[in-house]
Amino acid sequence: MSRLKFNNKHNKKVCRIKMDNLIKEPDLTRYSVITNKEDVPTNIIVGGEGAKFEPVIMTTKWDSWLRISAPIALNGAVETMKDNAVEIELDNKLYRYYTKEHILRPNSKSREALEMEIIFAAQPSSMDITFDISYSKDLVFEYQPSLIAEYNVDNMGYKTLDDFLKEHHRPDKVTGSYVVRSNKTGNLHRSGRFGAIYRPEVIDALGKRAWCTLLIEPYNPNIMVVRLPKEFMMNAIYPVVLDPLIGNDSNPGTLSGSTTYVFGTCNLAESSGTITSFGCYVEARDSTDPGIKMAIVETSGYCESEGYDTICQIEEDLPGSGRQDELGSGSGSITFLEYYYIAFICEGSNTKLSYDSGADCQYIAGTTYGAQFPSTWPATTKLPGARNYGIWANYTEGVVGAAGIMTPNTGFWGPTF
Repeated sequence: MSRLKFNNKHNKKVCRIKMDNLIKEPDLTRYSVITNKEDVPTNIIVGGEGAKFEPVIMTTKWDSWLRISAPIALNGAVETMKDNAVEIELDNKLYRYYTKEHILRPNSKSREALEMEIIFAAQPSSMDITFDISYSKDLVFEYQPSLIAEYNVDNMGYKTLDDFLKEHHRPDKVTGSYVVRSNKTGNLHRSGRFGAIYRPEVIDALGKRAWCTLLIEPYNPNIMVVRLPKEFMMNAIYPVVLDPLIGNDSNPGTLSGSTTYVFGTCNLAESSGTITSFGCYVEARDSTDPGIKMAIVETSGYCESEGYDTICQIEEDLPGSGRQDELGSGSGSITFLEYYYIAFICEGSNTKLSYDSGADCQYIAGTTYGAQFPSTWPATTKLPGARNYGIWANYTEGVVGAAGIMTPNTGFWGPTF
């Protein structure tokens, strides 16, 4: 069979930004790379663990792992390395694995990811492409709906949809995607974000594009289905690329204005200790009004609507955008098996806090950037939300003296077949 090729004049997929390339490991039939060196080191392996190459990727971060297997039996087919991509050709399809950097939104910092392309030489017999997935027990998958759907379920205090959309931005590839998150706590976990499985798209030989539907069935969470757009596939000029993207960055994917008080997911303190500093992911910084405030707020129980008391708080100007570690210095104490929120508010409307849809949070309607967080919060002002904000607090455990980070507990939700 002749090698599948694109018309380079029209196909923009051949132009991609490179991060570190996959390198074949000595004496092994697999390829690996370590990414996110400046954040949380993430190890990516392509090729499985067996004596022969397998169409498998394995991503590990902290002590968590995610494994995705392509829906093919190799039957003696052999992989090659071409243009820094691992390729294997079988049954009128070309499978390609390579690392890349991608941009979620204009003027934002690049993020690292692994491409798992399938190139179809002709129209496939089925519009459902099924992948096997497995993962460590701490990982959960959180579906990212459209912002309109999110507003209809949880308007976060905004009076109109237009007001909500002015303050929020969710990129097209994030809409319909899944965030993968660890529900563990511990040093370096920060917001608990392991990565993301972005919504795939298909691109034909003329560069025309269409979005696919990504489905992870909650009652059978070891199956991931990419549903191809039937009309597009029937009318496309082949070959056609299916373009799944596996992100490994820790920064949440949606932006929100936060000039009202927001509370991160309710945290259960797994030890007693002392707060030492705070951290956050901000995609944009208001250069005129760069101030932020963060606090630890104790509550009487998990997601209780009463009994909120501020334990400690900081206020300072953001030094920049992106991940901000070691903000301020804490002096409050947390107690083993008590529940706490991490609170955040920014001074300027152009500062944008990152978040993912998913777990229980709280927000305060109708507030403004004031001098201090209240020592005790009126119960009537707190309203429920469903977000995992990119905020965290660092603390020192009182018993063993080890560093820790309060991170969100999370749940699974999304579409079904």
